Amino acid sequence: MLGLPLRQSKSELSPPRSPRRIRYVEDKRVDWQRVSEITALSEQSRHWTNFGPVSLALECVIEHLIALPADRAVVMCASGTVALQALAALQAVKRGGRLRWAVSAFTFFSQRTGAFSDAVIVDCDGRGMISLDAVAALPDNLWDGLVVTNLFGCLSDARRYSDFCKARGKPLILDSAAALFGLDRGSPDHPVEAISFHHTKPWGVGEGGCMVLDRTDAPLARSAINFGLSGPDSLKPLSCNGKISDLACAAILERLERLPTWAVACAAQRARIEDLCREMAVPLLLEAPRNALLSSVPPLAAQAIELQAFADLSFDVGKYYPPLDQRCGTARSIFARIINVPCHGDMTAVTDQELLRLLDRLQPGGANSPATQADGARP
Repeated sequence: MLGLPLRQSKSELSPPRSPRRIRYVEDKRVDWQRVSEITALSEQSRHWTNFGPVSLALECVIEHLIALPADRAVVMCASGTVALQALAALQAVKRGGRLRWAVSAFTFFSQRTGAFSDAVIVDCDGRGMISLDAVAALPDNLWDGLVVTNLFGCLSDARRYSDFCKARGKPLILDSAAALFGLDRGSPDHPVEAISFHHTKPWGVGEGGCMVLDRTDAPLARSAINFGLSGPDSLKPLSCNGKISDLACAAILERLERLPTWAVACAAQRARIEDLCREMAVPLLLEAPRNALLSSVPPLAAQAIELQAFADLSFDVGKYYPPLDQRCGTARSIFARIINVPCHGDMTAVTDQELLRLLDRLQPGGANSPATQADGARP
C-alpha cells in the first residue's frame, strides 16, 4: 500500500474459532507480524503519535481507496465521534460562534453529546433518514446547521441534503460512520464527513475515525484535535485531544490491506440475506448502493419485536437506533420493528433455513409465535 513497507509477513491467519454463537461483530483476525512491519516506520522515526508517519500513511491510503478528489483530504482521529465534534468546531470557528445543529431522532447517540448537546431533534422519514420536511418546518433562527446520518450506508450521493442546506445558507455535516464505501464524493458541493473505524465497522479494528474535508481545512482540523494548538483563539475552547496513535492506525492498515479477501465474503452474505428478504416479502428499511460494505442488513417486522425473539438462533442480531427523542413517532415505530442482521463473513456458517426462520418471525403474527412453531414454518 501507499508509503508502507512491503509485506514480508507470511503469517497464515488462523480461522475464527467456532463459538456456539456467531457474534454480531466479525471475529476478526489481526496479522501482528504485519502490524510490526508497518510500525517500523514509527520506530525508525521515534514518532508514535501526534500525527505520526503511520497515521499520515493511513490518510493517504483512505484517500486512494475512496477516490477522493485532489482538493479534499482525510484527517485521522481517535474515533468517529471525535471526527463529528471536530467538524462542528471547524464550522463554529468559520461562522463566528457555537452553532445549534438539527439532527435526526433516528441516529447514534453521539449526536446528543458535546457540540450537539443542545441539538434540535426532528423525526425521520419512513426510510429512517432525517425528514427534510420536519427541518424545513423549524423556525429559521432555531437551528444553524444540519447533521445527516448516512444511515446503514444507504446514500450514493448527498446532493439532496447539500442543495437543501445551500439554499438556506446553513452548513452540513454528513455522519458517514458506517459508510466508508458506496458514496460518490466527487461533487464540489459534497459535505464534510465523519467516518468511523470502530471494530463494529467492517473495515475497523479497535477504535479510530477520520474526517473528510477540504484540503485547505486540514491544518485547522488537526488543530481541533490537538488542543487548538496553532489555531485561532476561538478554536481553543472547542478543541480536544482527539489524535490517534500509530499503533492503532497500523492495525487498521493491516485490515485494509486484506480488504479484497474479507470484503468478498461480506458482500456475498449481504446479497444472500437481501435475496431471502425479497423471497419472503420482508421489507428492508432501505437498500444501500451495491458497492457499499455493510455491517448489517435492516429488515422490518410487520409488528414490534424484541431481540429476545431470536435468542434460540445460532447468531446474534441487533436493533439500531434507539430514538434520541421518544416523541418522534416515525423513529419510534422503525426502532420497534427493525432487526439488524449481520452480514460479515462469519455468517457463511449460517444456513438459509435458519435465516428463513428469522424472517418468518418478522411476518404478521410471527413475533408472537412460539419459536418451535415459527421454525417449522419453512423446510
